[in-house]
Amino acid sequence: MATEFLFKQAARLCKVRWAVLLFATLLALLSVSLGASLDLFHIYLRLITLTAVTNIISTLAYEHYKNHASTYTPKKIAVLQWWTYFQTLADLLLLTAGIHYTGGIHSPGIYLLLIYIAGMAITYGTVLPVAIFTAISMVLFTGLFIAYKHHLLTPIGIFSSPADNLPPSASFTVTIIAVDGLLLTMAGITLAQSHRLRKLWEESEAQRAFFASLHQLSRHGLQYHDLYQTVRFLSQRLQTLLNADEVFTILWEERGGQLSPLATYNIHDNLQHRTLSTQERQAFHKNCQRLLQRLESLHPFWIHLNNPHPSLPPALQQRLQEHQSLLLFPIHTPGRQTLIGVVSLAFHQTPSDPTMYTQRAQRALEVIAPLFARTVTLHQISAHLTLLQELANDVTGLTQNLNLHHLAPAITENAARLLNATTAIFIPYTNAPIAQYLKTWHTAGLDPFLAQECYKHQNVCQRLLRDEIFLQLALPEDCALLPPALQEACQAHRFHLLAFFAIPSPRAPLGLLILLWQNKRQLLTPHEIAVGKLFAARAGAALYNAYLYHLLRKEARTDALTGLPNRRAVDEALEQEWKRAQRYHHPFSIVMLDLNHFKRINDQFGHQKGDVALQHAAALLKQNLRETDFVGRYGGDEFLIILPESTREDAHIVMHKVTEAAARAPWDFLAPDFHLTLSYGIATYPDDGTEVYALVDIADRRLYENKPAE
Repeated sequence: MATEFLFKQAARLCKVRWAVLLFATLLALLSVSLGASLDLFHIYLRLITLTAVTNIISTLAYEHYKNHASTYTPKKIAVLQWWTYFQTLADLLLLTAGIHYTGGIHSPGIYLLLIYIAGMAITYGTVLPVAIFTAISMVLFTGLFIAYKHHLLTPIGIFSSPADNLPPSASFTVTIIAVDGLLLTMAGITLAQSHRLRKLWEESEAQRAFFASLHQLSRHGLQYHDLYQTVRFLSQRLQTLLNADEVFTILWEERGGQLSPLATYNIHDNLQHRTLSTQERQAFHKNCQRLLQRLESLHPFWIHLNNPHPSLPPALQQRLQEHQSLLLFPIHTPGRQTLIGVVSLAFHQTPSDPTMYTQRAQRALEVIAPLFARTVTLHQISAHLTLLQELANDVTGLTQNLNLHHLAPAITENAARLLNATTAIFIPYTNAPIAQYLKTWHTAGLDPFLAQECYKHQNVCQRLLRDEIFLQLALPEDCALLPPALQEACQAHRFHLLAFFAIPSPRAPLGLLILLWQNKRQLLTPHEIAVGKLFAARAGAALYNAYLYHLLRKEARTDALTGLPNRRAVDEALEQEWKRAQRYHHPFSIVMLDLNHFKRINDQFGHQKGDVALQHAAALLKQNLRETDFVGRYGGDEFLIILPESTREDAHIVMHKVTEAAARAPWDFLAPDFHLTLSYGIATYPDDGTEVYALVDIADRRLYENKPAE
């Protein structure tokens, strides 16, 4: 620091020297124009040139040091320091010569010498070099005037004779004493002020270096994006910058009304590699609440560590057993709106001026706190973006699925994965339009008993939500809100958190999505809740779209009059059964059936009664066929029946039962004594053929062979 101050002041002196040389050059030119001799002018030019040469070397040397100070070895610094001494000595010699050639006692160089001694004292700022060079200047000046007194030298004047420049004999001693006294006084006064100037300069340089380090720290800190790397980097640099013995950093976030550790430095070194237990998180929240009470004013404060302090986490107290004091700083978001953590500086010995140190540290934290807040924000945004990306992927998969029976399990699996739940349940409301198609609940990795309890108490769960679309329950604290059987089931499976999401739709809520967590975690964050609500909304839309698609598909495959599958559905069923029979080598039978004398019914009773007769016939067929059998309206009064894995004999038995039921059935809506009969024809695979439509033709031909005459 001392040599740096010396070289900076010497560089400034070089600039002053250039100004003096310019002024001296102008005076020399002026003297020639006013009649001074050319010989004297040449002497002035030599003195000016010699001074300029040395000043050029000094200027270049100090400029090089300024640009490459970090590469200078002690040997180079010593050489430059000796050059400074040489430059000062050369200046004193040149000033003495200048006094001699500009009039001696009448020379303005005497005043310039006094000014130079003041500048020299400011430059060096220490007693020894100032005393040495002041003594040299006194010796040179005294020697010059003694030489004048003994006529060894004669002062040269510009426009006067040498005799005019000699003072009276008695004045030599007075002049020497006066000038030497002024030199000593000027050097002493300036040196005293130089100490103060140098102290101010050192403080200024320290501040400049401090703020330069802060700027560099801020610039490098902006290059980090990973939360843990940023916390480690900023904490380590802060420890170096503020000369603290240790630094402890804690960053937290609010999750479900509690403070949860986000990142730490020097406390839980492996926090990012493990999950804290519920007890650890609760203890962390409790300790952070104590810290928050102390940090309400958002100002730093000192803690003396003579005794354990109740507001410090136990893990931190263990690390502070050999320290004397601790300085705590709050880390807050820009605008001082929210506290997100605390930085603690630990000291084996308390700084000599705690107030000054606190101010300096506070400046550093004002720069670093936004970097902490930035990396926390980036970390949270990254987590939220990841969650939203997963939501987008899951929703895309749901919207592409129009199968109700595949969609409900997909919703539970995606919801559990999206929010890291242990399992999930989807329960359709009994009054929802999809309930008739999804009569069972869909679970992902859950005991059927607990799923059954949730299904059984869906009304209770629905009442818990009331007008809300989301509710979360922490167990066992909120157990009282659940039915006893459901409480016992949750406790038996060690669930610690339940979340209920209503599944909305454009018409009415479709059902309930229940997520359960076995791991000991805190409540869902607001962002997780928002993502869960979005997922539930999109799941409801996907379910409703699948429901509409199911209705449209059903209508497209269903005969409007009888409610039986129509001709398209019949063709699809024939194709499927034929392929299955070919694969497994099973027989199956096709039956073509129609109503006898159906034209007479239409003619006698009207077409509306004929339609009713067809409806009754369709209902009779559905009631008397097996569950595995298929019946559809083929056209007009014809019906096609598929009997899987049935031979011709099996088919005759089934159809005999159907025709007997038709003969016994009342048809009094037509006439009191009216009895409807049926005719049918059977074709069996592979006995009657191996091509499906050839079998249909055979069954149709046999039907007409068996019909009674009109």
